[in-house]
Amino acid sequence: MPRKATAKASAKGLDEYRRKRRFDVTPEPAPGKGPTPDSETPARPIGTAPSAGEGLRFVVQKHAATRLHYDLRLEMAGVLRSWAVPKGPSLDPEDKRLAVLVEDHPLEYFDFEGVIPKGEYGGGTVMLELAKIFPENVKGTFFTVSPLVALEVTQRSSVEVILLAGRLARNSYICTGSSVVSQLSELRADLCLMGTNGISLSEGITDNDWEVVQVKKAMVRCAESTAVLTISEKLGTAQRMQVCGLTSIAYLLTELNPADERLKEFSKLFATI
Repeated sequence: MPRKATAKASAKGLDEYRRKRRFDVTPEPAPGKGPTPDSETPARPIGTAPSAGEGLRFVVQKHAATRLHYDLRLEMAGVLRSWAVPKGPSLDPEDKRLAVLVEDHPLEYFDFEGVIPKGEYGGGTVMLELAKIFPENVKGTFFTVSPLVALEVTQRSSVEVILLAGRLARNSYICTGSSVVSQLSELRADLCLMGTNGISLSEGITDNDWEVVQVKKAMVRCAESTAVLTISEKLGTAQRMQVCGLTSIAYLLTELNPADERLKEFSKLFATI
């Protein structure tokens, strides 16, 4: 591929990385800003090839988010092509490991070490937090569109877990597509537990991915009642597309004390917070 075309494709491939992060909050490196201060490896400009004898690089990074996992990053076409590996790599070539393709990362990420603030992308998800405290002796059937949540609940509980499979969304790690929506349309659930990227009094429950929104709409439709899980940083925020209005929600679960002032207006709408 010509050098200019490679650079253009690489830069576009980092759009998702930029969109998910607030670089005035997270210590993660912004593309094109050069290596982090403590880096011992200078980052090459986007789209440029390594010099003779330099070779391409790879790195495995330990990521202690909501659930400890590892990230495999391979230098390709001027970016770090990245996969999340929940159980980590193995020294045995016969072992099989689940690897989930995520957004490309800039070369500056090669030596990155730091703490990603709570509420920022990469800091963990509320559904996985719930899965970590799932009761061991609960009875019933647990349907989920998240492979990571399914794995967590299976390891911690004797409840029957059914994964509704489809196309895996890279930014949320949940299964999407018409097959998932079709499966959900045939279910009748007692309770829907749903995470959200935005919740506000005026816009309701919102998200920024069209396919994720369709899945969440189907989840709400198939449930007798719906509980929304969110962190306090997302209260009062709205994304581009609406999942449902707040009248469709029965419960709101956060890390806040129910008497917290930030929940005052929401407490007028929900049976339980």
